[in-house]
This record gives sequence, structure tokens and C-alpha cells, in this order.
Amino acid sequence: MKTDGPAASTGPRPSCGLFALALLIFAALMFHSLLRPGAILFGSDDNLGTMMDRRSDMPESFWRGWHERTFIGARAPANPSWTNLLSWALPPRLVQNWIYAGHLVLASGFLALFLRRRGVGPVGWAVGALTAFWLGSTFTLVYAGHLGKFGVVLFAALFLWLADIAATAQSAGPARAMLAGGALGAMFLEQSDVGLLFAVALGPFFLHRLYAVWGRDARAWARRLVPLLCAAALLTFHPLWSGYGAFVRGATAAQADRKAHWDFITQWSWPPEETIDFIAPGFMGWRSGEPEGPYWGRMGRSGDWEAAGRGLRNFKLENQYLGALPLALAFAAIALARRRLP
Repeated sequence: MKTDGPAASTGPRPSCGLFALALLIFAALMFHSLLRPGAILFGSDDNLGTMMDRRSDMPESFWRGWHERTFIGARAPANPSWTNLLSWALPPRLVQNWIYAGHLVLASGFLALFLRRRGVGPVGWAVGALTAFWLGSTFTLVYAGHLGKFGVVLFAALFLWLADIAATAQSAGPARAMLAGGALGAMFLEQSDVGLLFAVALGPFFLHRLYAVWGRDARAWARRLVPLLCAAALLTFHPLWSGYGAFVRGATAAQADRKAHWDFITQWSWPPEETIDFIAPGFMGWRSGEPEGPYWGRMGRSGDWEAAGRGLRNFKLENQYLGALPLALAFAAIALARRRLP
């Protein structure tokens, strides 16, 4: 077994309770408008109406994929994800108003537990949570109603903590690795495309931790990596396979027209001139159809719009504002890196 720098901090600290309390207070301040009687959080894709509609199909939609409310019926599958289970078990209004804040609080807590294991103090926990989750682009997603992405970041933070425990544990039992694999797979249940992007970054982290702690000990690797992959595969197979069937296998006919295929792909690419949204949210307008600040850029514009006026002029539901704190820390990191270079 290799040494891996300073020992991870796992002992109890009184500051853990204070940090948890501070998180709850901070979340209440950020979502304070929902504390008013009768307030309901609005989201474009996930709103109170869709929450109630989805809840009415559960638990049947966990194992079948059809409902009869439209004229000819429609497929309505639902992964047994954490978010869907909460939507089924709790009142729709409670879920709609507080699930975003709840996911951010839990994600911040799991990230703090991970940083604590790595020897980081409470100030580092707070800065890490703020820059990872409580940034501008997170809150522009609330209006868009992309609830699945909040579930992904929750389980991504949980995976970091559990993966570090599994990689460094001296015992060879599979339970810790299986829990980490479950957290990895749960990201795909929440939203498979975003979960895949997170997994591309989080998977190598676990491999790095295995090498840092166990070197080239193949038996130690197998005892931790195999249970993790098995647990993750059990959860990820269905969402990945269904996504492949819906968006890849069934889309082969559209690839015959290369121009139409290219136009559709680039239609949703972020125009370079609109990267100003990173530091000046709303400069190009807030979103399509917004009365007080309509989006006037070209994201979502159909390929035939300029020539024939057909299709969409644009379509956008959120801004990509990063936030002042992450930008300041990014510039500080660049400056420090330049000072350390020879």
C-alpha cells in the first residue's frame, strides 16, 4: 500500500453541525420568496402541473410505460430515481418548492464530507460548496425546470465521498464500493446524458485514488473496482439502453440528409458571441418569450430561418451566468499557477 500524503481527517468536529445549520439558513435566504403563503416555484419543464401529472402515474410508471390521457396514448416511463420517488411520496407543492434547495443542501453536505476526509477545513467546505453548486448557472436552471440536473449533482457529490472511502478502506469488503457504485448509477437514473458527462470526470478520480493508495496491487483494485462497476451497471443499464433506443437507434434515418443533420446539431450550439452571458447575464435577453427581456440571440435558430423564415427564430430558457465568486477564484488560480511556473 502506498502512502498518500497527510492522513484524511475523519474525526468528529463541532464545526460540522454549524456548517449544516449555516447551509440551511443560506438555502432559506436564497429561496426566501417561497416562504410567503401561497408561493409556488415556477419552472418551464418541471412545474407544479407536470409534477402532479408525473405523480399520478406512479408507482405504475416504474414498471410500465403508457398512459391514456392523450387521445391516442403516450409512452410515460419513469426511472425509480430519487427525484421520482420523492415526487411520489411527498405532496407535489412541497416537492416543487423545495426539491431544488434540498438537493443543493445535500450536495453541499456530501461535498463537505469529502473535503473533510481530504483534510480541508470548514472555510474550504464553504468555498467548495459555493463554487460547486450555489453559482449563477444553477439558479438560471431553476426557471428552465431542469430538475434532473440537480439530482445529478447531488449524487455526484455523494459519489466523491463514498468513492474516497471505498478506495482508502483497509478492509476488502464490497459494501463500500457497491454504495459508491450505486451513487454513480443514480446519476444516470436522474438524467442519463448529464450523468454520463459527470461520470467521465468522476470515474478517473476513483482510479486515481486507487492508484494513489494501492499502487499496482491488482487484488486490491479488483476488490474495489469490480463491486463498484457491478452496482453502477445494475442502475445504468436501463436508462442508457432506453436512451440509445430513443435517440440513437431510432434516429439513423435522419442521418441520410447530412445538411439537415448538421443544421439540427449546430442549432443548439452556444454561439461564441453570447459567451458574454458568463459575466453579464441577460445581455442577450433572459429567455425566449420573456415579456420584460426577450432573448434576441441565435441559439435554437432553425437552419431554414434566415433563408425562408421557417422553423424557430431562437429558443432559450436559461442564461449561462457563472457567478462572481467562481470567476474570481478562477482568475486567482490562473494567477497563482503562473507565479509557480518557472
